[in-house]
Amino acid sequence: MKYIIKPKIYTIAVFLLLSIMGCQKVLDVNTDPNNPSTANPQQLLPAAQVEMASALYNAYAFTTSMWAQYWTSGTTIGTTPVEFFTLVGGDIDRSYQRSYSRALQDYAELIKSDQPIYAGMAKILTAYTMQNLVDLHGDVPYSEALKGEIADGAITTPKFDKSEDIYAALIPLIDQGLLDLQKTGGTIEFPGDEDLVYAGDLSKWVVFANTLKLKILVRQSFANTAKLNEASTLIASGAPLIDGTNAATVYFDGASKGNSNPLWARFESREATKMYMRASQTSIDVLLSLGDPRVGTIYKKGSDPGYTGINQGESNNPPYKASANTKYAEPNATYVYNPSVPVFLISAWESKFLQAEVLARKGDAGAQTAWEAGIEESFNYYELNTGTALADYISTLTFGATIDDQIKSIAIQKWISMNGLQMNEGWIETRRFDRESENKLIFRGSRTSDGTIFYSPSQNALGTDKFPSIFVYPLTEVQYNPNCPKNRTVVDKVFWDN
Repeated sequence: MKYIIKPKIYTIAVFLLLSIMGCQKVLDVNTDPNNPSTANPQQLLPAAQVEMASALYNAYAFTTSMWAQYWTSGTTIGTTPVEFFTLVGGDIDRSYQRSYSRALQDYAELIKSDQPIYAGMAKILTAYTMQNLVDLHGDVPYSEALKGEIADGAITTPKFDKSEDIYAALIPLIDQGLLDLQKTGGTIEFPGDEDLVYAGDLSKWVVFANTLKLKILVRQSFANTAKLNEASTLIASGAPLIDGTNAATVYFDGASKGNSNPLWARFESREATKMYMRASQTSIDVLLSLGDPRVGTIYKKGSDPGYTGINQGESNNPPYKASANTKYAEPNATYVYNPSVPVFLISAWESKFLQAEVLARKGDAGAQTAWEAGIEESFNYYELNTGTALADYISTLTFGATIDDQIKSIAIQKWISMNGLQMNEGWIETRRFDRESENKLIFRGSRTSDGTIFYSPSQNALGTDKFPSIFVYPLTEVQYNPNCPKNRTVVDKVFWDN
């Protein structure tokens, strides 16, 4: 079965311009009221969706491609300090600011509009964006954010809300959005192709909202076990959840750099280097050890026989330094690295693995079926589900008899499925699945002695076998907002990370 992403007809480059219009503050007393400088809902929605995708799949994804040990620097480019876990605010400033001043600002304008369908979509996407910001940064502005207008309180230095408080507000916000989507009336306008996620299909927006709720509950459950019961109830209710027919993505047609996958555009804009990242040996080792056929669709084989990667952060060291960059496997240009690869908000495999995790933690026998369905959805994307390939692969795997073994099986397959496609989520999940308080580590331990997966770079700025667990705050926030928490380091944690 071929994994199909439905194209949209709008031009993304235009939306980037419109997003600037959407977040302008109209303070000029000479503004002509008959010619407003803000865009209408039909313009704001796609502009915000593109800005959201561009924020998440640029500096954030570049960093997490290395921190999740999917990609590493090739031999033509020196390994960046980020690979040694030295992150400064300027590294992610643009993506953070883009999330707030463009995507979330435009969503806020939609929420205030008189069009409930657009407002409902904006509320759901605001919840999605805020969850990502919390999972990456921890405490961030929420209750006082986006209130710089005089009518909103003229708050230019918003407070930082506790991450658990923001999470607690997200499902109620999603529910408000769902109620908006149900409204009808002669003056209500319904989005069409300008909706770059579902082309105005409201039934799919309900599926996305349900799956986003599930994701929120699962992460909350690590700090509040009662949330696991709520997640289980959601699944048992039969509420529709994302599958292979309704994954939430932002589409790019790849016709130009302005209408291309943001991470692809980031690399291709560097004319002297283009794509210089290579496969992390960490990921290659896992895929080869499992006999996983996805190794050939996630990566393109280099000139070296077989699939050869580079140990994370070691491209400047022997034996890699003396080797040609073409020797090593690189991101596959058909499925992972090309201008028309969509930005996945929530994928079908992510949905299935979330369900598998909840069922496993509740001791439900259906966990293995959901786990296998997650693998199947990943195979579908890579067009590998032909003949007996999927069944043969699953037959070589062991789901496990204990809950801990089952969680490990889910974690590894989820991490594999997100390689190159959902790298932020892949890294976030390595943190969540590693329960340091219980010394149950799958990824971030001492690879040579305890069987964990990640490789600790020889120049690890945090010390041997130490790994980052959060992003620092951007430079502009630190400099200009006195409410920004001080002395954030990459080893601090989000509330659900134990």
